Amino acid sequence: MKVSYNRILNIIEYVFAFLLVLECRSIFIHKINVDYRIPEMLCICLFSLITILLLQKKREYSKFSVFYVYVFIFAVYITKFLACSVNKNDYISFILKFFCFFIGILFYYILRGKQDVTKSLMLKVSNIMIILALISLVFYILGPILHIIQPTGTIKINWGTEKEIDSYYNIHYVAQRMEFLGNNVARNTGIFTESPMYSLNLTIALIAELFLINKIKLKKILILCFTILTTLSTTGVIVMMMTLVGRYLITKFNSKLHIVVKKIALPILCVVACIFAIILLKTKAESTSFQIRMDDYKAGYLSWKESPIMGNGYGNVEALEQHMSAFRYYNMGQSNSILKVLSEGGIYFLLFYFIPWGGCIIYSLKKRERNITIVAISMFVLFFVTIFPYNFMTINFVAMAWFYIFKNNKKRSTKLYDKKKVKYIC
Repeated sequence: MKVSYNRILNIIEYVFAFLLVLECRSIFIHKINVDYRIPEMLCICLFSLITILLLQKKREYSKFSVFYVYVFIFAVYITKFLACSVNKNDYISFILKFFCFFIGILFYYILRGKQDVTKSLMLKVSNIMIILALISLVFYILGPILHIIQPTGTIKINWGTEKEIDSYYNIHYVAQRMEFLGNNVARNTGIFTESPMYSLNLTIALIAELFLINKIKLKKILILCFTILTTLSTTGVIVMMMTLVGRYLITKFNSKLHIVVKKIALPILCVVACIFAIILLKTKAESTSFQIRMDDYKAGYLSWKESPIMGNGYGNVEALEQHMSAFRYYNMGQSNSILKVLSEGGIYFLLFYFIPWGGCIIYSLKKRERNITIVAISMFVLFFVTIFPYNFMTINFVAMAWFYIFKNNKKRSTKLYDKKKVKYIC
């Protein structure tokens, strides 16, 4: 019976991981007049996982009573924000994400307990992104680059504005083009709304492969890195470089071959990536997209100043849009998470993200777990330069950070209790 539970758990976790990726700015979330109910399916999968884990552990879950106290505190914190800063039209969306999903995914990690939670879920996310990367590379090279295959249709999506994009069998899309080295070229967007969103998901998979999964597989790293380069996303390339350099700095090599790789191959790769990033920066600096990105920071700051503590209200995009420059009337979408959260939720709601990630950095530095430190820093960087504050993937990383802190606090409390017990006996 134990084996069948594990098999079912493994299958549902793969479905859950796939839905987690789809919800993070894929075409299937932003199609016009089509609703795949992905958030609802995510929550159903999550509670199915929790049910299976409860059945596996039977009465063991009573040992986690200390975590229920933390969950209660989170519930009070989120309820206060719900009452003060969430519009009635956004109640269901907010409750689904920050009550059902956040508390559910945190409980899932708690139930996982001593098992390696990073292997159980983030490995699956990474594997899914590897498959999507390979599919996108085939269609990107044979389609818009070599023109061997032609688009099979078009679809309409709502991303900043309503637009029509080319589709290849509904498994690859060309959502963006740009001027690159004097040519108008397509960017590899895979099944996502734009190349920065695709590079975001690829970067998350790369972070998982480099820092959360014990065994590093070079083939996977190369596939992810090459696909990030094809997105022509400056943000993606820069964050990719940061993660590679981070892995380079914390890795201890023993064999001569590994030392050669550390001293020669990786620096060469970083130099190539730097050159590529500089070219992209020069190209983007003169583009409208760069001006829009800079305008987002300005508009977000001005909007946040109006209500710095509790924000202007969750989902209140009008508070941001009124400060945007007139030149970008055709594209009112935001491009960074931090000022969207500050504008809509103020400092109060920003703490939901910054406390756990900051806590992760502090605890991991104390324990000398540098891989966790780099993961937390990477999330901060992505939060400053990419727009995904309310996506389930982000909330998942918040829950993972809290679980890491809880786990360390629990170990510390147990040690202190044992020491007091010994003194009392003596």
